[in-house]
Amino acid sequence: MEIYSSLWDISSAVCIFFIGAVIFLSISKNVYLKQSEALFIYCWHSLFSIVYLAYTLKNPADSFRYYNSNAFEEQRFSLGTRAVEYFTGLLKYVDLSYLSCFLVYNIIGAVGLLIFAGALKKTVKNSGRNLKFISLIIVLLPSISFWSSAIGKDAISFLAINMALWAALALNKNKGLMVSAIILMLIVRPHIAGMIVLALSFSIVFDKNINSKLKAGFLLFSIASSVVMIPFALNYAGVGNEGSVDTDALQSYIEKRQGYNMEGGAGVDIASMSLPMQMFTYMFRPLPYEASGISSLLASLDNVFLLFIFILGLKSVLIKKLKQEKSNRKFMWLYASGTLVILSLTTANLGIALRQKWMFVPMFLYLFVSAMAYSRKSLSKRTRFK
Repeated sequence: MEIYSSLWDISSAVCIFFIGAVIFLSISKNVYLKQSEALFIYCWHSLFSIVYLAYTLKNPADSFRYYNSNAFEEQRFSLGTRAVEYFTGLLKYVDLSYLSCFLVYNIIGAVGLLIFAGALKKTVKNSGRNLKFISLIIVLLPSISFWSSAIGKDAISFLAINMALWAALALNKNKGLMVSAIILMLIVRPHIAGMIVLALSFSIVFDKNINSKLKAGFLLFSIASSVVMIPFALNYAGVGNEGSVDTDALQSYIEKRQGYNMEGGAGVDIASMSLPMQMFTYMFRPLPYEASGISSLLASLDNVFLLFIFILGLKSVLIKKLKQEKSNRKFMWLYASGTLVILSLTTANLGIALRQKWMFVPMFLYLFVSAMAYSRKSLSKRTRFK
């Protein structure tokens, strides 16, 4: 496939790139980032978009299939894969090239990274140099930018989950943002949107930081949404039956998913593993000694760093009476943990896990970095008063 074939293809790609830059400059202050920081993040993310595009020209990729779908012309819209095909078809309808479509999705994913970077910067603003450096490395992890920069579901789901993360930092003020995040996730991954609603419902009931009126309103919304979305998500996954859950179908679905995509070097046999090992495999494999190529080695280095952050973060989380800033942490823990369990039970291919885990890992990373920031403050105060 040609990246561009006319002057219009080149000029439209340039215009889209600069439109993205304008968007970043306009929203940078809303996420507590300097304009120079926002532009750096945008350029960094865009670099990986070009790398991903080049990769798809020589290797099989979903992006190529999305671009060549006729869903828009045939007016076939539904949630999930079809929605991405439809949106990409709409971009093609206004005569955007493969490169231009990539850059549109790049903006979507990059805004998600910008929000994530802002959340991390906010929580480490009064921390030491080392923790600020760690948060910077997290933002610059190649895996994040690579998987969220291409035509496909991942850019949209990455934006949605970071919108939900930012909304949870001050749910009283960001109710609309949370609803928007749920809708956005519903469009591309209905089952994950169902997880957000479930986690939100449970967290609101037990969150003392939310006033009773907001709690009642959001709880009613969450229950109503759950009634509609969860059966739909189950049917979407093939384990529902007229709004009810078929337990036999659910068990069959899990067993079938555990055998999917086993071919190739990225396939692993998760059916024989314990749940903790399945979760570890989903989160942190491949490790360097399992790498089978350059791309696998680079991914394994990211995984080693993630494992390092998780160890440090869990150590900080376990500090008793750790007082942190007010935010809906129960929602983050419930959503991230629940999604990890479900996906680790049903994903037998490490290549799929490498990209899909960014639907919940930002929540874990924020929680752990925040815990490290506040545990060090706590230790500093204790030392000061001794």
